[in-house]
Amino acid sequence: MSPVFVFDAATVGPAQPGMPVWRYGVGGGVRFTVLSSVRFTLGYAVNVGRRAGEGPGALFAGLDILDILGR
Repeated sequence: MSPVFVFDAATVGPAQPGMPVWRYGVGGGVRFTVLSSVRFTLGYAVNVGRRAGEGPGALFAGLDILDILGR
């Protein structure tokens, strides 16, 4: 088991005067490995600079297959 830090940056939609185009999210979570072959990641990223009508953040999850043949 280990901690995870996440930083996400993206451009969303067309630029509007006086409004930044870049959107940012930061967060953390946990990663754990099962039997040295599968790694799971689960966490939450907060919407930095949230605008009206936007959600507070996003849950994220990942699954990595590390060694499918067991070598």
